[in-house]
Amino acid sequence: MRRAAASWAIALWGAGGAACREPPLASRAQCELLRDRYVDLELSAQQAARAMTTEARAALRGQLALEALSGPQAARMDKRCESQVTEAAYKCAVAASTLAAWQRCLE
Repeated sequence: MRRAAASWAIALWGAGGAACREPPLASRAQCELLRDRYVDLELSAQQAARAMTTEARAALRGQLALEALSGPQAARMDKRCESQVTEAAYKCAVAASTLAAWQRCLE
């Protein structure tokens, strides 16, 4: 499950190039929604989750969300999101239908 936190961190490290083209996000709420979208896509990408009961799937989503919110990288990623992810990258990522598309939005 550590994959969720690591991928969230990696995706936002790549967001640095976009900051030069347009203003970064000003909203922590947008960064939280971006992380939530990532967790939803991570959950959808897991084949085992497709066969789970609603309760088990919800528990797995909670575990993925906790991983994305915890650890020393979480606070750094929140700050990086607020300072470097542009509005265009945000809109692209929250509309993404796959993890790969979400990550491309933040490159």
